[in-house]
Amino acid sequence: MPIIVFPMEVNITEKRNGVETQILDPQSRVEQLDHVKRVLCSEFIGINEIIEGVLTAIRPWYLFPELQERPLVINLWGMTGVGKTSLVERLVELLGFQDRLFRFSMEKTEVTNYLQYSLTKLAFHGDKRPAVFLWDEFQRYQTTNLERNDAVPEKGLQYLWDFLDTGTIDASESLRYYRYGISSLLCELIYRLKACVREGVQVQNGYIVKGATAYLRLMHGYYDSEIDMDLPIPFVPQKYHDELFYVDPGRFQSEIDVTETLGKLDAQETIALLELLLKKSFTKRTIECRNALIFVLGNLDELNPKGFETSPDYVPDTLKRHFQTITLPQVKEALSKRFRSEQIARLGNLHFVYPTFGEAEYRALIQLKAEKISHKFEQLLGKPIHVDPTILTLIYRDGVYASQGARSVLSTLNRILYPLLCETLLKAINLSRDFTEVRVSYNGTELGIQFTLDDTIVEQCTVPYAPTLDKLRTTRKDDLQALVAVHESGHAILSVYLLNEIPKRVLSVTASPGLL
Repeated sequence: MPIIVFPMEVNITEKRNGVETQILDPQSRVEQLDHVKRVLCSEFIGINEIIEGVLTAIRPWYLFPELQERPLVINLWGMTGVGKTSLVERLVELLGFQDRLFRFSMEKTEVTNYLQYSLTKLAFHGDKRPAVFLWDEFQRYQTTNLERNDAVPEKGLQYLWDFLDTGTIDASESLRYYRYGISSLLCELIYRLKACVREGVQVQNGYIVKGATAYLRLMHGYYDSEIDMDLPIPFVPQKYHDELFYVDPGRFQSEIDVTETLGKLDAQETIALLELLLKKSFTKRTIECRNALIFVLGNLDELNPKGFETSPDYVPDTLKRHFQTITLPQVKEALSKRFRSEQIARLGNLHFVYPTFGEAEYRALIQLKAEKISHKFEQLLGKPIHVDPTILTLIYRDGVYASQGARSVLSTLNRILYPLLCETLLKAINLSRDFTEVRVSYNGTELGIQFTLDDTIVEQCTVPYAPTLDKLRTTRKDDLQALVAVHESGHAILSVYLLNEIPKRVLSVTASPGLL
């Protein structure tokens, strides 16, 4: 059984001072990992432990992939919007593996055929360097409890578990139609080329030296319609050389290698080679990716707090503390609701659970993104822009949806800051007076823009803004809120007395729909 092996050499490059530099020795790779850690920790907020754990796990793979006997599987679990996918993509970019990252979304039913086909073609196209696989939304591909609405049936994906375990995959089934096509082509070529030899066609160094007319007649339909008779005619048409390469990539390094090999043969030697390739096309093939790095990403609802709901009233720090306490046994217990025991074992023990953002992380994210956005506008304006803390607080209060991660905050940041700074640019264009700085702020009801000259306001204006979540969460201090507070306090007391459970929160004002 021939085995297609991804070779172990690693050829990493990075740009230093604008110059692309090859990193070959282990010490340089160690330095690169240290650099990657610094960059990731500066760009991602609140997941330093995750970053350090992932980099520690991939260190042997990155330094000495030739020693790896089975794929390295790293599992990242967490709620939406916590940065699982973006971390992997940025890590791969910093390591120089962009052209060897293969991402698959396991929530799509077509993954049954597409994943195996892609793995197979990866090897058959000759990209034999260590590869990185990203399997996203893995929780959707479950093998138990298939009555769930978000489940993707397991049918046809047994090879995936074998690949996780050993790094090998039987390519015979996924290439069944391809193998049939190439086998049929080879049979027809061999038959026609033998007929050419019987008709007196002679070949030297891969090209016809006698009997070109008979050759073109017998090869009609298998040769390009327009042939320059003044040029040498290859015995095996050039357009089939790439097909021959895929039959036996272990023998040939590329399509060019096929052409060079055929260019040294006469007619009988060429036919003998094609007959050998025909036998090879029927041979069972195994793809081996023992030096692969596989990231499994997903969101396990079973890890959420008891009674979890996508409520806008969740306190970020409370949710963060919950996910910080999750242990490996809890992760495997959650996986057991979706996968069989032997399948969970093949995912290994490298499981990292992302904590949700707390208030400090949300505020740091808002600060970081606001600085980047204002810097872009500063370059257009040519003057410094100061974003007042009141703007950042507004974005936090109106954008944080703790159960939905960073995306809702980034959406609110774009909804508030981008239009405000666009309005600032328009005002600056029409401003007749000179200014040295722009300040934007929020006074509780309106967004404000101030143009200053040496701390003196020379022009100012306001932009209306109606908060959404913040308005719903704001305490009213009226009779209705007082009645709700007394009522909910009664529920809390009874919960402690009758159920021996302390409520996670007691609210008299809520942004949840359908509630007071």
